[in-house]
Amino acid sequence: MPNFKKRPSQKIHINKESFDLSSGKFKEHFGDIKNSKTARYIRRRTEQHAKDRAASERYTEFSRMAKQKPKLRDADAPKTLQEKGTETVSKVVKYVKGHKKPRDERAVRHINPKHLLWILAAVCLILIILSGVNEKIRRPFMDAASVIVVPVQKGVNSIGLWLSDKLEAQKTLEALEQENQDLKNQVESLNMSLTMLHQKELELERLQELFKIQDQYSAYDMVAAHVISKDSGKWFSTFTIDKGTNDGITRDMNVLASGGLVGIVIETGPGFSTVRSIIDDESFVSAQFEDTSELCMLNGSLTLMEQNLLEFRDVSADVMISMNSALLTSHVSSRYLPGLLIGYVVDYQLDANDLTQSGHIKPVVDFADLQEVLIITKTKQTSD
Repeated sequence: MPNFKKRPSQKIHINKESFDLSSGKFKEHFGDIKNSKTARYIRRRTEQHAKDRAASERYTEFSRMAKQKPKLRDADAPKTLQEKGTETVSKVVKYVKGHKKPRDERAVRHINPKHLLWILAAVCLILIILSGVNEKIRRPFMDAASVIVVPVQKGVNSIGLWLSDKLEAQKTLEALEQENQDLKNQVESLNMSLTMLHQKELELERLQELFKIQDQYSAYDMVAAHVISKDSGKWFSTFTIDKGTNDGITRDMNVLASGGLVGIVIETGPGFSTVRSIIDDESFVSAQFEDTSELCMLNGSLTLMEQNLLEFRDVSADVMISMNSALLTSHVSSRYLPGLLIGYVVDYQLDANDLTQSGHIKPVVDFADLQEVLIITKTKQTSD
């Protein structure tokens, strides 16, 4: 074995190429040192160097594979080392996530409910026993219990008060809603009563007008009737009443309303009658001026009906006509009783022949609103 201490300044360079591992001899001038400490040291260093170099090569290979983009391969192609490693790591992570449980959850899961019930019963029993012992003995336990119970009791009382307030508010809200609904129903009932009262008031006013007419024409017997239907349109040119032959109503009886002449009965039935008003275009009335007793003829028309007017004609040119003069039914008419008010003059003019005058009157009856009428049960006996 060479004496290295005799040449301290000489550097010795030993590598794996200069040493034969199988025989334990240097390939150069160092001789047989197979079993020496130096040989064993050299072998260890050489093996470690080989392992480090292999690890470095594997790391370099993995880095190169990681930088490369994965290539598509067939399902039957063998998996690469990187794919195998990724698959193994995924399996390990799934296994850990599926089997790892917190220690406290496992502990709570294994507590038997019966044991917990027995523990609570024992605590209650101990507290009951302590409540009957001496004040000095139980005082510490009471103080310790108050530290826990009082805050809990305050929290429970606060929750109870909150719930009580909520329930009371809900009951109050429901009571107010019910009261509001009752008030709405009362308002609707009062509105209906007020409407009915207003209708009755209007009906009373109309009946009072009819009563005045009856007083005005007290020489005639009359029967009151309600209008139940009319022809289409705004005006009551032809309408039906609810009195008929069963009530003594016959044809040609005169009909009154609002202090004046409405028309004449043209058809009767057991429980109804049809009336043609004086504004109808088929209606003709023999009339006279109240102040002069001059006769004239009145007739309605579709054109004048829209204006609620009647036309008078055949008045002598030398007769003085005054505005607002009243026209009454004449005594020469065979169908209308004499002296019934018809209307008042609104205009007049001399006709083209210079022999007669004509004009218009406004009826006293509102032919746009007829609800109740009076029928004179007497008819004229003579004819025109």
